[in-house]
Formats: sequence, C-alpha cells, structure tokens
Amino acid sequence: MKIPYNFLGVLATITLLGTNAHANLGDTEMQSVNRYGKALYASTIPTGTLRLYYTLDHKYLIQQLFTPTDIVETICYIKMGNDAYIPFPLTRAEMSELQAANIPKATTFPAASLPLRKESASEKVWKSDDGNFYVDFGTLSAKECPFGVPLDCIVFATSPGYDDLQVLMNTEVMKLP
Repeated sequence: MKIPYNFLGVLATITLLGTNAHANLGDTEMQSVNRYGKALYASTIPTGTLRLYYTLDHKYLIQQLFTPTDIVETICYIKMGNDAYIPFPLTRAEMSELQAANIPKATTFPAASLPLRKESASEKVWKSDDGNFYVDFGTLSAKECPFGVPLDCIVFATSPGYDDLQVLMNTEVMKLP
C-alpha cells in the first residue's frame, strides 16, 4: 500500500501557517537567512555547510545541510517547547505538515520503512518510490539526548543529501561546541 505524502494534508497546512517553517529543500543560504535570521551555528563540513536556526516563533530548531553551492539538501526539525528550549515530541500532524512543506506533492512513499540495524530501533526511514527523497524520523532517549529529555527529530532530504548526512553522522564533525 502506498501512502501519499500528505496523509494528514488539510490539518497539517492549517497548523503550519503560524510557525514560519516553510519549504526548505532547495533553498539557498539567503532564503534561510530571510526566513529565520542569522544562523546560530555554522560549520564547514566535508560535503558543504551545516547551519542551525530557530524558526522566528522559536517553535523549531532547524539543522540544514547545504551543498558546496549553498543549496539545502537535508533539513532536520526538532520541536522546541518553551522559553527554556526543552524539546517536545512531534505530533503526527506536525510531521505531516513539515513533510508537505518540504517534499513535492506528487511524491509517494511505501507504507513500510526501510530495514535498519538493530541499534537504530528508535528510527524509521522511508525512501520515496521514485528514489529522490528520504524521510527519517527518530527519537533519542533522555539518556542519549543532550537536553536530558526524550527528543524527536524528523529529517527530510534529497537522495544525495541523505547520502551526505550518512557520511556526516559517521564522522567526528557532528560534535558541536
């Protein structure tokens, strides 16, 4: 069974209108700066540049991986809960609205996620039927999370962007100051 990208479509669109979390895959650095302001963190990585932003309403912490030509090919959203910046769980509606903002409307994904290694039990990854996009949802336990609470994150990526993310995650570059 194929699930269209917008399985919660209308509800997702209504909720997202107030969050400043718009389509990001394919954006340039200037578009991200115009949307979120100056990055709160930036680092050159082997495949381009990693930049962190907050949405203007501080609802999401956003991590974008830019290519060497400054195009976003991977974006990760973490829902931030309050002024203390404690992460909150993502709802199905929020995940759907973020997917609608980042993945082309006609893109479909299989119902089943890809098989992953045993140590990735808290992560689910779907590759689009056309092979052009990935959706990766994962939860860190409170023990694994630097905030000391469970943390949900959802990643949207082009196929090359997802490959670059896998390289990045397996290097020491991911250690933030």
